[in-house]
Amino acid sequence: MAKLLSKLNHKVGASSTEQGQIDTIYPKAQDWLRFSFPESNAYLADKITALAAAGDDMTEPMDFLATQINDSSLAFGQEKDSGPEILTTTQVLDALSAVSYQDPGTDPQFTLKAALLYLLNSQNLDGGWPEVIGEPSSFSATNLVLQSFLPYRNTVIDGLPGGDIIIPTKISLGLGFLKNNQYFWGSWQDDLFLSALSYHTLISYGTAPTYNQPAIDYLKNTQSPDGSFSTPGFMKTAKAIEALAKPDIVVTDIENPVSVPNPTATLRITIRNDGYLTSEPVNLSALPPALSLKIDSQPVALDFTGLPATITFEPQSTLILEIQFNQSLFGEHNVNFKVDYQSPEFWKNNNALAKNIAFGSPEFSGPTPPTWFGASTGPGSGDVTLRWQQSLDPLRSYYAIYGSTASGQYDAGSPLYVFPPGNYAGITFHFSDPSFYNVPLYFTIVSFDAGGLRGNYSPESWARAYSNPENYRGTLSGSVKDVKTNQKIPNAQIDFYLINTFYADGSGNYSINYYPGFYLTTVYASGYYSQDVVPVQIIAQSVNTKDLFMLPINSGNYPPPVVGLHGTSGDHQVVLGWNAYSPPADFKRFDIFRSNSYFSSPSNNLLLASTTDSNTTFFTDTNLVNGVSYYYAVSAENLTGNLDPTASAIGPFRPGSAPVVSNLAASQSAGNVVIAYNLSDAENVSAIVSFQFWNGSSWQEASTTSGEGVQSPGVGKAGLWNAKQDFPSFEGQTKIKIVAKKQGNLSLESSVETSPFNLDTQNPAPPTVNPLRPKTAFYNKTFGGAKDADTSIKMNGAPAVSLSSSTLWSYPVTLQTGLNQFSFTSADNFSNESLPTAAAITYDPNYFVCGDLNGDEVLDIFDVTLLVNVAFRGASPPALFARGDINGDGKYDIFDVTLLINHVFRGGPAPTTCIGSG
Repeated sequence: MAKLLSKLNHKVGASSTEQGQIDTIYPKAQDWLRFSFPESNAYLADKITALAAAGDDMTEPMDFLATQINDSSLAFGQEKDSGPEILTTTQVLDALSAVSYQDPGTDPQFTLKAALLYLLNSQNLDGGWPEVIGEPSSFSATNLVLQSFLPYRNTVIDGLPGGDIIIPTKISLGLGFLKNNQYFWGSWQDDLFLSALSYHTLISYGTAPTYNQPAIDYLKNTQSPDGSFSTPGFMKTAKAIEALAKPDIVVTDIENPVSVPNPTATLRITIRNDGYLTSEPVNLSALPPALSLKIDSQPVALDFTGLPATITFEPQSTLILEIQFNQSLFGEHNVNFKVDYQSPEFWKNNNALAKNIAFGSPEFSGPTPPTWFGASTGPGSGDVTLRWQQSLDPLRSYYAIYGSTASGQYDAGSPLYVFPPGNYAGITFHFSDPSFYNVPLYFTIVSFDAGGLRGNYSPESWARAYSNPENYRGTLSGSVKDVKTNQKIPNAQIDFYLINTFYADGSGNYSINYYPGFYLTTVYASGYYSQDVVPVQIIAQSVNTKDLFMLPINSGNYPPPVVGLHGTSGDHQVVLGWNAYSPPADFKRFDIFRSNSYFSSPSNNLLLASTTDSNTTFFTDTNLVNGVSYYYAVSAENLTGNLDPTASAIGPFRPGSAPVVSNLAASQSAGNVVIAYNLSDAENVSAIVSFQFWNGSSWQEASTTSGEGVQSPGVGKAGLWNAKQDFPSFEGQTKIKIVAKKQGNLSLESSVETSPFNLDTQNPAPPTVNPLRPKTAFYNKTFGGAKDADTSIKMNGAPAVSLSSSTLWSYPVTLQTGLNQFSFTSADNFSNESLPTAAAITYDPNYFVCGDLNGDEVLDIFDVTLLVNVAFRGASPPALFARGDINGDGKYDIFDVTLLINHVFRGGPAPTTCIGSG
C-alpha cells in the first residue's frame, strides 16, 4: 500500500502594481461603454453582454432590444425592419443569457425561444452554421452559435407544430462539424483565429478535438517572439490566449527525494496546472481513481486518508505529493503516474509521466529474506501459525520474527522469536490475552548471518487469533486444470506448504475447508507438476473460488525460433518487428532481451519484457539514450520455461532524434528560387536533405536543384531550385518544403515548409515591331512597337530597352550598308524571356522612293504640295527633282500629280517608275 502524505499548492496572482493598473483601466472602460450609443442591434447586444458581466443592471436596454425582433422572421437583424441575420441573432442570444431575460408579456420566454428556434432552423445538413442562410457552413459562425448555446445545452423546445427540437442533438451535430473538419496537423483551415475559436468551443463542451495534441502544438507554434500571435493580430492573440489559458494538468516530475540507502521507498511527484484558469475540482476518491500509480506496470493502491476529498488546481499552481511504501524497493523500477479525470482539461498535454527511479539498499547486506511469508489462524484457541519459504542461503541464515498490531510498524530490537540456521520454516504463536482476539495481527521475518548482518524485512502477512478457530473456518474451492488445454485434471494432489495435503475428486474439482489465512500451494498429478507455487487466501466464514493450474512435465522440447527479426531506431526508442509466428501447443510467451554488446544467447542478458500474445509481431523499447548502441534478441518460451537456444542478437541500433530544419526561407531570384535554412542535429549526425515544391495540389520532388543530398549540421545552409525547368509556365504562389532524414537512420526525419511566396516562370508575350520600309537610304532608324508591361527589350540577345511599366517601346539603330537583320525579345524581372520577333531592313545610300520630293522616304501631303507647286505654280524644282517625275516622261505635269494624289489620298498603287528610283 502507499499513502499520500502531503500536498502543497502555490498560487500565482497579479502584483500590487499590476492590480492598481487594472483597477484604473477597468472602470474607465466600463464608463465609456455605458455612455456609448450603439447604432445597431448587434452592437447593443454586445454592450448589454459586457456591462451585465460587469455587474450593471441591463434590464431596460434588454427590454428595448427585445422589441427590435423582426415581426415576420422572429429573428434579429441590424435594425427591426432589416432582414434577419444569424450572427446578430447569436449576439442577442448572448445578451438574453447574460441578463437572464424574461419578456414582460404572457410568455416570458418568447424572445428566447424565437432566437433559439431561428438559429436551430438555420443549421446546415453538415452540422455547421452559415453566416447567411443558404450559404456553405462557416467555422466562425458555427463557433459563435455553439458558444451562445452553452447555457441552453440541455434545453428542449416543445409544443411546436413540427415536433420538439432537442438542442443537445443540434449541438452534437455542430460539434461533429468542428471535429470532422480539423486537419490532422491540428489546425482548422490553417487559420489561427478559426483554430483558437474551434478549440475553445470543443473544450467548453467537454469534447476533445479529433487531433488534440496537434491542436495545442499548432496554437503554441504560431506565437511570435514578441508574445503576440499572427505577428501581430489583436483578435487572433486574444482568441489564442482564450484557448491556451484553459487548465492544462501536467505531471512534471517523479523523483526519489531520499538519498540512497533509503530505509523505505519514497516517491515525490510534482503536478502542475500550466494553464491560466482554475481547474474543475478533482475528486480523489472517484472511480476510476483520479490519480493512478503503477510500478513496473503493476497498479499500486493509493490511500488518500487525511487529504481533502477534492483538489482544485489554481492557475499556474503546483501540487507536490509524497508517497511512502511500507517496504523498500531495491534497484531501479519503472514508475508511471497519471492524472486521469473525466474533464477535457486533462486531455490537453502530458498528464502522465513514466520514469525509471532507483532505490538503494546497501544497509541490508545480510542474507536475503524468504521470498514468501504467510500467516494463518492456528487450530487452537488464540493460535496464529506462520510459514515461509527457506532463504536462498539457509545454512547461514538466522530468522527473526517480528509482530505488531499495526501494519509496517515493527520494533527492530524486539523480535518475537529467533531461529538458528537450519530447515526451520514455520512456527505457531499462542496469544492467551483475549484483547488480541479478532483483531489483525501483522508479522514479518528478517534473515541475518552469524556476524549480525541482516537483510530486509520479508513481505508482510497478517492473521487473526480466535477464541474458537473452528467457528471461523473458510472454504476454498475450484478446479485443478491443465494450463494448456484448460481441461480439468482428476485426483490431483493439493499441498498446503508444510500444513496439510488435500485432493481433487475424480472430476477435477476440490473444496477445502480450513482456517483463515495466507497459504502457499502446489499441485501434483501423474504426468503433471506446478511450475510455480501459488499463494492463496482462505477468508474467515466465507467461500472463495480459485482454479489451480498445472503445467506439463518438462519434455526437453524447445519452441521454434522467431524469424525475420528486424528493428528501426527512433528518438529515444527502438522498434523491433518479426514475422508472424506459428506457436507450438506449449507456447507460453515471447521474451525480449537487450544488451549494449552483441550476444549469441539470450540466457545471460537482460530480460527486457515479455508478452503472452502469440500474435504479437512488434515491440517498442522506449526511454533509451540517444547515441548509445543496443542489441536485441527475441525468443519464444514454452510452458516449462525452455527458451529457443539459437536466438542471437541483432544490432547495433543507435536511437537518435530527427534532424531539425529551422529559419527556412525561399524567394525567387531571376529564374531560380534561392533556399536558405539552418540544419541542426542533437547527435551531430549529417542529414540527407531533399527539396519539394507545391504544384497547387500536392508536393512534388524538385528535379533541378543544387544543395541536396548529404548535408552536415550548420547555419546558413543554401540550396538552389531551377523553378523554370520544373514549372515552365507558372504565375502565382508556391511553397518549398525541406525533408531532412538522419544519415544512417532514414526513419528519423523531419520536414519544414515555407509560407507561400510568389513565383513567376511565365514567358511574356513577344514584342511587336512597327512596320518599316524594307529598304532605306538613312543609316539611323528607330524601331518600336508594343510589349507587356513590366518587361524589358533585348535586340539580338543584348539589352536594348530597360524594364518599365510602359506597354510601348522604341530603340534607335545605326544600320550597316546592305541587309540588316534583327531579333527582338521581351524579358521580365525574373529572366523569363519571350519568343523572338524578327525584323529586317536594307541600307542603300543611293536608294530613294519615287514621289518622295522632300527625301523623308514617306509619301504624304508634303510631297503632293511640293509637286503641285512645281507643276502648276512655277516653283523651282527641288534638288530631288527626278523623284517627282512619277511617270518617267522627263517632266512635271498633271499626270505626275494625279498619280501621287491617287496613292496618297485614295490608296492607289505606289509610284515606281521614276528614273533611277530603288
